[in-house]
Amino acid sequence: NGSQVTDEGLATIATLPKLEELWIARTKVTADGVEKHVLSSKTLRRIDVGGLKVPPSKLKAWKTGGPDRRFQD
Repeated sequence: NGSQVTDEGLATIATLPKLEELWIARTKVTADGVEKHVLSSKTLRRIDVGGLKVPPSKLKAWKTGGPDRRFQD
């Protein structure tokens, strides 16, 4: 996607009550921002984090964190 979304913007986006898919590939969002703002969402089911600098151990933990959520890298 390559947009200019940052962790600060993600804080707002992640609160949208009907948000089910989030494509933040190749943005300025950090792994810490995903953990802080996205992982707590009850509605998100699919998240594209391709191109983000996410340590492999974190990505693996996110992918195995619950059956109702898919991370695409």
